[in-house]
Amino acid sequence: MYDEKMAAAVNTAQKRLMDMAGENSVLMSVTNDLAELSTLIEKLDPSKIDFDKGGLERLKINSYWNRFDEAYPAFQAVMEKLARNRKILHNSSVTVNRFYSEFCEAYDSFRAILESERDEEYIRQAAVTENMAMLMKSTIDEHKAVCERVDTVLMVTEISLNIAVYLAKQKFGRNIGAAGNVPTTGEISSGNFKKQFAMLKNILSDIK
Repeated sequence: MYDEKMAAAVNTAQKRLMDMAGENSVLMSVTNDLAELSTLIEKLDPSKIDFDKGGLERLKINSYWNRFDEAYPAFQAVMEKLARNRKILHNSSVTVNRFYSEFCEAYDSFRAILESERDEEYIRQAAVTENMAMLMKSTIDEHKAVCERVDTVLMVTEISLNIAVYLAKQKFGRNIGAAGNVPTTGEISSGNFKKQFAMLKNILSDIK
């Protein structure tokens, strides 16, 4: 006994999943954005710079802020892409969640067939359908988790950049990027800056 309605739902689900997880999907774009951000963070790791020293260390400090200033537009660009792709990913997840509910309704009806009426063809179709249901649920959960990770990355990155811009301006007289858009409260120090960037590196490392 072959259920045409269930087969159509599985076929549609497969197409949806291919759109959500393929090479040209927004999920892949987010993955690339995070990799780009991680590369920027690695290049601007402040952990080996002693911002409180003078003398020759000052040359290293100036060189660091030069590199930071050059990279600042790239930071802004990747954050804009992340925010945009995060919104697309969320909207896509909402649509697929709606479709998943419809899929589950068809699946519940399919599973309600009496055992006495289940032949070998039904059993084969049931195995395929069950795998698709689990794959859909796994994909939806993954997208939700990615959205949450991106929210965290965006928040921590913005704080890190603001601290860097504020520190460069107040302590070293350097204007980096949108120098006026910086926090005016909270602890702003080289130690706090290093801790913030270390936190961001750890978050991005956990995502890989």
